[in-house]
Amino acid sequence: MVDNARAEEALKRSQLSAQVTDLSTQVDRLMEQLRNGASGAAMVGKSSNSASDIPVGMGYDNGSGVSASTPPADGMQWVEPKDGIPTDASGRPVSGSNGNNATGFAFASTFDAVSDAGKTVNAATSAVQKTLSEAEKATDPVYTLPENATLVGSQAMTALLGRVPVDGKVTDPYPFKVMVGKDNLTANGIELPDVQGAIVSGTATGDWTLSCVRGAITSITFVFTDGTVRTVPSPNGQNGSGADQNGQGSDGNNSSIGWLSDDNGIPCISGTRKSNASTCLPTIAGLAAAGAAGDALAQNQNTTQTNGYGGVTSSLTGDAGQAVLGKAFSGGMHETVDWVKARYGQTFDAIYVPPGQKVALHITRQLAIDYEEKGRKVKYDFSLAGSGTGMD
Repeated sequence: MVDNARAEEALKRSQLSAQVTDLSTQVDRLMEQLRNGASGAAMVGKSSNSASDIPVGMGYDNGSGVSASTPPADGMQWVEPKDGIPTDASGRPVSGSNGNNATGFAFASTFDAVSDAGKTVNAATSAVQKTLSEAEKATDPVYTLPENATLVGSQAMTALLGRVPVDGKVTDPYPFKVMVGKDNLTANGIELPDVQGAIVSGTATGDWTLSCVRGAITSITFVFTDGTVRTVPSPNGQNGSGADQNGQGSDGNNSSIGWLSDDNGIPCISGTRKSNASTCLPTIAGLAAAGAAGDALAQNQNTTQTNGYGGVTSSLTGDAGQAVLGKAFSGGMHETVDWVKARYGQTFDAIYVPPGQKVALHITRQLAIDYEEKGRKVKYDFSLAGSGTGMD
């Protein structure tokens, strides 16, 4: 046994000696490669110093009498940046005598002034273009519809359908339109001789308790006698009157500028209640009852016991077929109820007022009615060539 141990130890020593010899050979080979690379870099430095003003890779290496430098064996060649400022680890510049302490480069920022100048020019150009655009859309103040103005005797063009709010919110309220004629404006003490008429738009909400509809006015479009149209508040918020005069804030056209009432001054117009609850609720109730019956049938086949530790144990003591049938019937009814609820997800209650209802408009914000010289018109003096000829 002693001889065997000595033989194994001698074998291990010979293996370690062979590994050390192999590692020494590899280290010598790497050192030789490093020495060859350093000598090549020195030759590259000499050749680059002789023509340091010529950029690398511009095609002038051979033409100037300078031999092209041969890259190292790994194909990598480092070129120091001409505008780089050597810096140490803390970012401070390093002088030439302390160049060995450099850990990075910092580059000049002389181009920032040019960039800032370009931004200034672009901003000035945008301001000039905006000014020119506003000049092209010059408007002349013509009339003012004062705050708290009332236009009685108007007629609703569309039906007033107001959804009843759910949790204080109305999802997708229905719009309405009211037409105001020239005679109506004059009868209410508002002299607008150059205005042919006006169209009022808004949204309606319902009140289930009072069975009536409330209307909120969002915009009014005036039509001048020459066909020019003007909408207040302006759809794009770029009217000449400004945002303050129209009562326009960040809400834009969604902000209410007035409300409706009936001829008697009641701010909620009476209507008829409409609801699909009578169709939805019985269907859901019947399906839910069927599902509960299936659950009861399945549970009737099981026995539930309470053990001494407070736990509950349920075991099948009845007919297994009846239990399976009850579970299947209950699961099917629950799935059907979910499907019906998804299809009846648009359930709502609403108040309906038929078209042609006489209403009064109450304006709550001052509206500036301006005339846009280059505004859109309902009709232009235009005709197609040969439009008078018919088909042969």
